[in-house]
Amino acid sequence: MGLVVIILSWLAVPLEAATLVVDQDGQASATSCGAAQSAFSAIGAAIAAAANGDTIVVCPGTGPYDEQVVVNKALTIRGFAQTEAIIGPAAVVANTTSLYSGAPIAALVVVTDTSATLTNLVVDGSDAGLGGSGCGAVPNLVGVFYRNASGTLSDSTVRNIRLAPGLEGCQAGIGVFAQSGGGGQSNLVVDGVSVRGFQKNGIVGNETGTTITVKNSVVQGDPPNNVAVQNGVQIGFGATGTITENRILELIYSPCTHPYEPGGGCDTGASFGVIVFDAGDGLQISSNTIGNTQVGVYIGGGIIGPGTHGTEVVSNLVAATHVFHGIVIVGGGNTVNKNIITSSDGVGVFLSGDANLVISNRIQEAMIGVWDFSGVGNSYPTSGARPNRIINVTLPTAGGSLASLAARSSSSDAKKPAPMAPLARPGRF
Repeated sequence: MGLVVIILSWLAVPLEAATLVVDQDGQASATSCGAAQSAFSAIGAAIAAAANGDTIVVCPGTGPYDEQVVVNKALTIRGFAQTEAIIGPAAVVANTTSLYSGAPIAALVVVTDTSATLTNLVVDGSDAGLGGSGCGAVPNLVGVFYRNASGTLSDSTVRNIRLAPGLEGCQAGIGVFAQSGGGGQSNLVVDGVSVRGFQKNGIVGNETGTTITVKNSVVQGDPPNNVAVQNGVQIGFGATGTITENRILELIYSPCTHPYEPGGGCDTGASFGVIVFDAGDGLQISSNTIGNTQVGVYIGGGIIGPGTHGTEVVSNLVAATHVFHGIVIVGGGNTVNKNIITSSDGVGVFLSGDANLVISNRIQEAMIGVWDFSGVGNSYPTSGARPNRIINVTLPTAGGSLASLAARSSSSDAKKPAPMAPLARPGRF
């Protein structure tokens, strides 16, 4: 009996996690990419050989790794030291599907039904070459896709996630995408990631079951190539999360120009820095720098509708908002607190909903400081406890319709009344 116990105890000891190394020449070690030690020459081959809990170290090689990477085990995949390990497949194909619609997705990296950490990598779609006869004939292109999967994407770059020329207007091309479905969950942390050169949205967390934290990252749009109505960071359709200490910049849809004209380019869309659309309650958006957009932060669910509730927008700098408004709130019970909102063509803070709290903000250079378009119980003090400091504006506060604003504006050179909440163009992929 004693012998049996000893054997069973030995079998219960967990195996030590292994470190596997990848270099294109098939030779490297975990401490030196120049070592003569045998290594894997492709990331996919290392994943196939790895066990849950292992680490895969990727050397920079002589060029991009020409492979679409599928991670279906609990692994850590990291680039070697501070080098540039590039995942840049050519001629990509659909390798997964949307959990919402079942539509095909071509992901450069997909993490599916597991938990994985990706760090110090470059994911580059420059050579993806994904084209076709029209938008409906090509898969959606995604840089990094966490599909019913959790983990961390950190200290990495995701760039040039675009369809082939001629398909620039398609609602496709996402830098980083977390999505849940079928009762699954995704809990993703995006930390210290640069996302640029995307076609539609930079970072997206969609669907109930998804929690996404985006922090310490840079999301940069591309106004000259913005045909698909880009957005910077999106959380929507039941997802929840936190967006904090990021820089979200350069999101301008060029057909939408100031001043707004009904029937003009703005009626087809505008680009938002942060868009929270029909999301779960209790999001926090804090300490971000958001600049050169057409709406800095949008919390809502339509032009005027039920919207999103319980979101806190705190201590952000929202600057240089073109055509529309610095912060748009469509929904109830949201808080806008301690933000600096400066240089908005439209309104500093737009409200449509009930019991929203706008306090302790500095709003400077706008047509209207706070526009209480509709709803009851909204609070936006300009004196007393926790007042908003509103300066260099045409109207500090206003309520009601465009007609009432025009009537209140006595200045002969007053700006044209801003439109209400702009048309939101989130992506549900």
